Amino acid sequence: MRFPSSVWTGLLGLVVALGIAGWLRAASRTDVEDLGPRPDALEYEEGARNLLAGDGYSLIVNGAVYPPRYPPGFSLLLVPVLAVADDGPGTGIVVVQGCALLTIVAAFLIGRRVAGPLGGAAAAVLLAVAPAHVVWSRAVMSDVPAACMVTWILLGAMVVAAGGSPSQWALLGLATGLAGALRMTNLAVAVPLLVAALRSPRDRARAAATCAAGVAVGLAPLLAYDLVRFGSPLRTGYDVWSPGTFFAWRYVSGAPAGGGTEPNLSFYARALLGFGDLYSWPIAALVLLGAAVGIGQGGRRRELVILAVALVVPLLGAQLAFFWQGTRFLLPIVPALLCVAVVPLGVAAPRWLRVAAALLVVAGIAQLSSQALLYRSALRTGEPSALAKFDAVVPPDAALLLHASEPMVRRFLRRPGTDRLWIRLAADPHQLTVKMNRLVPESGPTEPPDWIRPVVGPETVVARVDALLDAGRPVYLSTLLTHKDKSFPQLVTVLARTFDRELVARTDDGTELYALHRRGAPAR
Repeated sequence: MRFPSSVWTGLLGLVVALGIAGWLRAASRTDVEDLGPRPDALEYEEGARNLLAGDGYSLIVNGAVYPPRYPPGFSLLLVPVLAVADDGPGTGIVVVQGCALLTIVAAFLIGRRVAGPLGGAAAAVLLAVAPAHVVWSRAVMSDVPAACMVTWILLGAMVVAAGGSPSQWALLGLATGLAGALRMTNLAVAVPLLVAALRSPRDRARAAATCAAGVAVGLAPLLAYDLVRFGSPLRTGYDVWSPGTFFAWRYVSGAPAGGGTEPNLSFYARALLGFGDLYSWPIAALVLLGAAVGIGQGGRRRELVILAVALVVPLLGAQLAFFWQGTRFLLPIVPALLCVAVVPLGVAAPRWLRVAAALLVVAGIAQLSSQALLYRSALRTGEPSALAKFDAVVPPDAALLLHASEPMVRRFLRRPGTDRLWIRLAADPHQLTVKMNRLVPESGPTEPPDWIRPVVGPETVVARVDALLDAGRPVYLSTLLTHKDKSFPQLVTVLARTFDRELVARTDDGTELYALHRRGAPAR
């Protein structure tokens, strides 16, 4: 069977796009083992590991069980990979990278439907080099998998709208409901799905009804989970860990309470106009051009524009009122917008328009290639590698004074066969929230286990170290994560008056570990 040369060109373009995507997104487990940003990535992997350990979808804080703040969908995606090949923190990155490549394939297929093989290749390449998509493909986060699910559902809606059966609409609805367990904002794709059903050429009412029923069935497990765990289908783990107002219209014109320095309206407007890290401004201009051309030409192109708008409006509306700000929240709409952008590349467009669109694509990619900072991720803390190094050099009965997160300390320093103590220089964020909000665990102790000792400061550190040394415990002090601790220099000064420090380990990024000895005492 022979394929037209344009088909082969399109497939070659897809292969090139996947190659570029894989190169830009290349990240090993050790590259992302810090599980940033916190608490998101840390909770996702810990939730999956605790599921595998038989503790349910949970967080273990101070040895007790608490509900995670996020829905369980992404952690469930991680479970099969961790069950087969858990190599430590960051193992879940393979799920994210796989979803990133699948999203590029979906963008290719949508672009090919509306602009031919070359249009499909262009959509795939544009998504492959989209900075925010690249950066968040290198973190164990749910944003890229969410974009993957939304894009494939959108593609399915376009295909089934051409004459699908009610069962196909029901399956698409089911997928949409299940996507809500990954990220609740994924439910925005239900709007274009219903629009596509109502625009289908036959039995529209039945298509929409079965589609809506599928969404309800797919969403039911998440609502049941929230009802059982939090007492209401409308409550989530956020209500436990971050009680407050998550959605408020004041965030549209004012800085959001959780994170952000400007009103959501101006922040997201700049991002969509190409002055952020979603894509460049020539691509934003091409999106607007593609929307105009698609509406004018009708058919599949108009359908894509309508569905893209139906996706953008509810998702953007939710983010405008959300208490936290970030371009990653818009990733689910980026593939659809980039597919709209390639509409002018289709053979149905005049030659001059196709040439102009191609020039905008080249200009957009060229501009991105000159902005290397957009592709840089700053999520590393050095915590796992430092703790692994400490584990190799300290005895199994050591006491360590250090900043760290409880899951990482448990994994690296409390391995079977060890009896180490963690003397906290500060409470980790989860421990601090448990204490400040007086959270009651779902099960387990209400007080920390003996190996987690209370926070120590300059006023109490000498007495604490003396007691440990008297008990026969070797004591170590680490500089890990102390760069933002204003009291750490004072603590070091206080210790220096009574104890000698012996450097026993230094990591590549300069984190140090010292053994503490009484003045004149031999090193152990």
